Amino acid sequence: MSVFKRPNSKVYYMQVPDGRGGVKRLSTKRTSKREAELVKAAYLKELKDREQLGVKANIKLQQLAVEYIEHKKSENLDSIDNIQHHVNKLIGAGGWGDKVYHLDADMELHQLTVRDIDKYKQARLREGRARKTINLELEQLRGMHKFAISRGYNANYRLTIDMFKVRGKSRWLSQEEEDALLRELDPKREAPGMAKYEKRRGSVLQAKLQDQYDMTIVLLDTGKRYMEIASMPWYSVDTKNWEWIEVYQEKTDDWGRFPMTQRLREVLKRRYESRRSHKWVFPSFKDKNLHRAYSTKGLKNAIERAGLNSDPDIVRQRGKVTPHTLRDTFASKLVSRNVSLKTVQTLLGHKSAASTQKYARLELTAAATAAVAALEGR
Repeated sequence: MSVFKRPNSKVYYMQVPDGRGGVKRLSTKRTSKREAELVKAAYLKELKDREQLGVKANIKLQQLAVEYIEHKKSENLDSIDNIQHHVNKLIGAGGWGDKVYHLDADMELHQLTVRDIDKYKQARLREGRARKTINLELEQLRGMHKFAISRGYNANYRLTIDMFKVRGKSRWLSQEEEDALLRELDPKREAPGMAKYEKRRGSVLQAKLQDQYDMTIVLLDTGKRYMEIASMPWYSVDTKNWEWIEVYQEKTDDWGRFPMTQRLREVLKRRYESRRSHKWVFPSFKDKNLHRAYSTKGLKNAIERAGLNSDPDIVRQRGKVTPHTLRDTFASKLVSRNVSLKTVQTLLGHKSAASTQKYARLELTAAATAAVAALEGR
């Protein structure tokens, strides 16, 4: 198995064992035959060391990212686009190289240190990134590190990848705010620069406006995560009696059945009449065989038009209104109407009760009711 050149190639290639009893061809990235022979000898020595001495293979962050993403794709996760997005920012791939600070893609994983991670976190903060956003990237770095260890790559087992401590959001919509948001999402609304409703009927623009409104109603009345609804197929909807929907909750890897509110029933019935031929409740506009992607631009614009983030004091104290606020609004309504936190935890699909505790302040306890009665002399 000597080194060789392919036709019209300037570099030498080598034939090496593929680990399955066969051989594979790899580029030595050398134009000198002598250097190519040395590369091959070093490669074969590494294989022998790994086989006979248990020496683990090194892997660069760039290659690890590729293998990690391929592994995640094999799990058929609806969040794969978000995972790849955060991984790309971590190592400067996918066009992010000159836009954000990133880890050195050519660094080998075992060389990664806590100092490198701290430097990354502080640099991203200086760029104006939110701590929660940086945590999403660090979460993928944790996943890559764990994946590499499971695959037998050389990695520092003791490496700690600490997240920022982020104060839980306490922002949800009042009824007045919810009404204001739905007015801005009304698919029949007319606005400067937009064609009249009658002229928009049947257009792609009108279909997208209707989608934004319908998606918001479903999120408000189920408390589900965006992609859980965006990837919901029609077979998960009770289209016979219109009493429930079934939602796959990716984070807990299980299914939950949830009853429909009246307005949710009306939305789904209307969509079913025109979209029953599609597999998905919210099909993609680009490919009807796919479900809707994570696209919240229209919802975010409506939030701003409704002025829900216009008060700086509220934003500072309770956070900005985001698409996730719809999930918090669902939970706050239930707790305010004396639904137990345990039930809310189940409906939201929280693994831990700690995630549901931020709604506890809305819980009207028997002790609080007795205290008010005592103050009023009742």
